[in-house]
Amino acid sequence: MCGRYVLVMDEDGIAKLIQEQDIDHEWFSRLEQEGRVLETSSTERPSFTSYNIAPTHLAPIVINRSGSRQLELARWSFVPSFWSNDPSENPKFSTFNARDDKLKSSGFWRGAVEQYRCMVPATGFYEWEKAGKERLPHYIHRKDGEMMALAGLYSLRANPETGETLTTFTVVTTPTNRFMEPLHDRIPLVLGGIEDELWSVWLDPRTRFEQVERHVASREWPEMAMHRVSTDVNATGKAKYKNEPGLIEPVKRVEEQGGLL
Repeated sequence: MCGRYVLVMDEDGIAKLIQEQDIDHEWFSRLEQEGRVLETSSTERPSFTSYNIAPTHLAPIVINRSGSRQLELARWSFVPSFWSNDPSENPKFSTFNARDDKLKSSGFWRGAVEQYRCMVPATGFYEWEKAGKERLPHYIHRKDGEMMALAGLYSLRANPETGETLTTFTVVTTPTNRFMEPLHDRIPLVLGGIEDELWSVWLDPRTRFEQVERHVASREWPEMAMHRVSTDVNATGKAKYKNEPGLIEPVKRVEEQGGLL
């Protein structure tokens, strides 16, 4: 599964993303007009940095819309457009992940996998190791430090009260691989790096999902690394939630420190 992830995308990172993927250059102006903006530096160039993106948080995704690729700011936890006219009502089950084996069989996901695929840029993600009653977080990332592309689905849902469109998304998961097996039996579907040609396959709605599956099955993950990190990542609620660079710093196991963390 994928329940928390990291994206450190400065001005140069966004510029690279736009250049590599031929993203519509009007995307930032459009987000400003809609009141949905990314953080900006003193030079007024957009950036996005979060070391602890959790379900319901806003994060950038890339979509194929009206014939062009666009960078969207969307809420992480998928709500289909058909779900309800009540903008406050969400599904009663978790929708921040979508299992690949349910995408075609479930009506909840079927329309999105056929027409509304997205890419979720990430610098890394967290996964937890069960150790008795403890959940020990690990940070998984590319060895070269570059961004990776996660496969996702998105939805455009109109708010009948305000007329505004809410964009939501989910991260697609697949069975684990040898690298991640010690931690979990499900992993995010990694499409490679942001420069990977598999983007075109995934984002093109004319490509049948079965073809996408074959492409993905034949691909290797990029060179990855993982390390234990602080349990501060686990904290929930406004009072305890943390979002700081130290969250991805490695920590030693208790037994390696003579019983002290």
